[in-house]
Amino acid sequence: MAIPIAYIGRGSQLLYSPDGGVTFVPVAQLRQFESGGSKQTLIDQTNLRTADTFTHSLPVLVDSGEIDFGGALNPEDLTYLALAQFHGSLTLVLWKVIFVDGSAFTFTASVSEFKPFGVAWNKLLDWSGKLRLSGGFSGISGGFGGFSQIESAIFVASVVASSPSPAFLMQGNVQLFQITLTNDVSTPTLLTAGMAVPALIIFEITQDAVGGRNFAWPANVIGGVAPNVGAGETTSQLFYFDGTYALALSGGTVTP
Repeated sequence: MAIPIAYIGRGSQLLYSPDGGVTFVPVAQLRQFESGGSKQTLIDQTNLRTADTFTHSLPVLVDSGEIDFGGALNPEDLTYLALAQFHGSLTLVLWKVIFVDGSAFTFTASVSEFKPFGVAWNKLLDWSGKLRLSGGFSGISGGFGGFSQIESAIFVASVVASSPSPAFLMQGNVQLFQITLTNDVSTPTLLTAGMAVPALIIFEITQDAVGGRNFAWPANVIGGVAPNVGAGETTSQLFYFDGTYALALSGGTVTP
């Protein structure tokens, strides 16, 4: 389950999303961004504060690894406060890295370590931290020629709570969504920010013990069938994500 990070050097940006991928906020004064997962094949040791070289290596990370990062921030800065809050709550956050050529990838991670250290200078306090990956990378966008091929698929299974407006957030290039309907679904959304192409999506839509629940498909899903309404029945359907739409590759398969 490896995806290349590509070249990390001066001008790269690390951003976090406070709203599940709608907007991204840059981590200012970022000085260091290193792969430190236990299963990578190469460790990147680029320090953005030094100017001895533009890049150091082409690391490859896998699921359940860690990324070391650090920099200098004003303790009153909103980004500093957000990182501290993420660490204290171990909240899963959507992150994005944008490289100097405009290519990018997104991933979900918690802030497993956040350590201010040193003495504040000019109101800036040095800090270091770790991002603990959860479910792998969400995808790569952009046409940077230095990328290696993706070595294997990243499979992510997500259980989505039933509501009139559930959000289906893609986090892998083989994504399974499972939802048990306890109400009618009228305005769902399929969130695909940062996803690489190609990607496959499987929806498993199950009726609760009452049954008879209606399910409307997200606007960017084409060819979705109406799920069976029998109590306890599950309707499964496969889709191909082309970068804009999820296109049905199969009809609905019903299991009791």
